[in-house]
Amino acid sequence: HIFNNIHSVSAFLGYEYSDSQFEKDDVTGRGIPQGGEVLGVSTSPYATKGEKSETALQAVYFNANYTYNDKYMGQFSYRMDGSSQFGSDNRYGSFFTFGGAWSIHNEDFMKDIEFVDQLKLRASYGSIGNNPASSYDYMSLYSLATHYNGIPAAFPDVLGNPDLSWEKCYETNIAIDTRLFDRVNFSIDYYHKNTSDLLYAVPLTSITGYTKQWQNIGAVLNQGFEITFSPEIIKTRDFTWDLDFNLGYNKSEIKELYEGKTQITGGKIREEGVALDTWYQYEWAGVDMYTGVPMWYIQNADGTKSLTTDYAKASREKLGSSNPDFTGGIMTRFTYKDFSLSGAFSFVSGNKIYHYAREFYDNDGYYVTYNSMKLKDGWSRWEKPGDIASHPQAIAGGNNNSKKPSSRYLEDASFFRMNNLTLSYSIPQKMIRKFGVKYANVSLSGENLFCITNFSGVDPELGTGNGNSTANPDVYPMARKFFLGVNLTF
Repeated sequence: HIFNNIHSVSAFLGYEYSDSQFEKDDVTGRGIPQGGEVLGVSTSPYATKGEKSETALQAVYFNANYTYNDKYMGQFSYRMDGSSQFGSDNRYGSFFTFGGAWSIHNEDFMKDIEFVDQLKLRASYGSIGNNPASSYDYMSLYSLATHYNGIPAAFPDVLGNPDLSWEKCYETNIAIDTRLFDRVNFSIDYYHKNTSDLLYAVPLTSITGYTKQWQNIGAVLNQGFEITFSPEIIKTRDFTWDLDFNLGYNKSEIKELYEGKTQITGGKIREEGVALDTWYQYEWAGVDMYTGVPMWYIQNADGTKSLTTDYAKASREKLGSSNPDFTGGIMTRFTYKDFSLSGAFSFVSGNKIYHYAREFYDNDGYYVTYNSMKLKDGWSRWEKPGDIASHPQAIAGGNNNSKKPSSRYLEDASFFRMNNLTLSYSIPQKMIRKFGVKYANVSLSGENLFCITNFSGVDPELGTGNGNSTANPDVYPMARKFFLGVNLTF
């Protein structure tokens, strides 16, 4: 509603409810003859699986907005969410957000600054909640995956926690949006995101009779900025060139862990004060130029490092993160009369990936029956004393544990990729009107045309399906595609 042409107020109140049910059966048979299409022709059953779950959610929410004279804006929202995935004591969570904006370009003192079309300052603070991935984490659960004397047996698995509650995230945002010379859009957004009461499966000792219990433990801080730059570089009657560029930077820090204890799993370390997803590996030191054997570093008590050829004596160190420092994208479009050419690019910088496949294909002779990967440019194999090489001498059966997990296989996963390139032509109406066609466009496009990276594997974006940021040996490369399209409107 608008009052006196300068006050604008809007608000709404809502309610939502959802109930979802999931059921799945999975049966696998072995020895199915060629052409067989049913499990009944298999020589033996292999596996039988099944899942069933139900989840209910409901929420009440309110939102209000106020604007004064198109200069000052305020917003407030509140919602209460309830989920069946928590116990009755903590089933509901309350979340909010409030923010404001100042359209500086509408102030009187900006009227004489003609090249500024828009200048807005924004700020907000609020919270959101996250519920578990499973439907029954708060309950005591038994596992029926084992059998005793051919009869299904129930074994304790998850210890219930009636106090399990919502994971909470509190976020602060400060941003500036601007448009200059009626040609250039620019915005920068700073965020500070503090996530607490993380939903975490705490391992339990065997004397409890259970394997784990879900608890609200831990906190993580993420902060960074996002920049968007969109200039209309050339804008004439027949020719235009537009550009969209975005860049994001994020820094994470673990603020709290279960009982403050450091956790080391899957080649990574979780430690208070350390970045999330930090690699923790034995540090590779290269190849002994006189003997061709592998070397690793030992971290001494005085902070210095020394070399060793004994893998068991090597030290594990924090060696970067699988999360990138920067991510971004570029989109550009050229038009000339009825022709247009557009491209989309993406890039990532600063992250590391563990190239697990190299333990098999770059193993210095450990697996003599396996094919070996071709050494990339700049790599070399030690062959004689004095060789300065990246790879140890190849010996049947392996060379002194050289294929063991270490930072040797930890690689820079930065890349710059062309995601798409499209050339199109809109046929003039005077050429198609007589055929009853209102619009006709012909296009040729390609996807994944090139990727610039130092990663030695198939693709730095692939092979992370196990959740540990490792490139596995069974990765299928991303396909390069070409399309020819015709779009007609009658």
